Amino acid sequence: MIEVEELRERLQPYNLTKVAKESGVDRSTIYRLMHEHSRPSYETVKKLSEWLDGETEADNDSDA
Repeated sequence: MIEVEELRERLQPYNLTKVAKESGVDRSTIYRLMHEHSRPSYETVKKLSEWLDGETEADNDSDA
C-alpha cells in the first residue's frame, strides 16, 4: 500500500475536484489530506491509490 506522503506527492499535479469525482472520495477529504497532516482511512488511501494506478495506465496507453 502506498504511504500517505507518496500519495500527496503523486496527487500534486492533478485537479483535486476531478480526482474526487472520479475516485469516489469526498473532495473535502482529499483537500484535508493534501493541506493538513491528516491520517486518512485505509479505504481513502486504497481508493486514491487505485485511481492513481488507473491514471498511470491511461497515460501509458495514450503514449502507444
